[in-house]
Amino acid sequence: MDTDFCKHFKGNGLKAPGNQWCRSCDKASIACNPLWECVRRLANSTNGKLVPLKNSHLSLTLYRTDRTRINPNLVYLRKESTPWPLPKEVFLHFIATSNSEWGHKDERALPEKSPNLTKYGPELDSIVEMIGGWNIPEIVAVIKVQKETD
Repeated sequence: MDTDFCKHFKGNGLKAPGNQWCRSCDKASIACNPLWECVRRLANSTNGKLVPLKNSHLSLTLYRTDRTRINPNLVYLRKESTPWPLPKEVFLHFIATSNSEWGHKDERALPEKSPNLTKYGPELDSIVEMIGGWNIPEIVAVIKVQKETD
């Protein structure tokens, strides 16, 4: 994981909770939370039914298996009945780096690896496209916050 993807990231990137800093970052409310809410709205855009992603065999949803148990820091990618979590940090890391490369636990420190070592490239591209593209104000604001200096 590229721990320099955001100037405000203070986690170690190695494992939870060190790679989950975005959940408690004091800058999150400025831009990252509004962008993450766009992703969550997309995941819930069909009132609990799966949202098919463009250019992917996967669908997006807010819940893992039980529709009443929703984690605000996760959405799920699903193929048939198998869910894979998509954490907020993985999405924000992708916005900054365009990296979402799969890896093994001993490769966690490599900058091209995603925070949870999963490969969601086409799915993340689809999500960005489905929420309005790279030029929506929420993504522009996140990139600005990620690059700003203190």
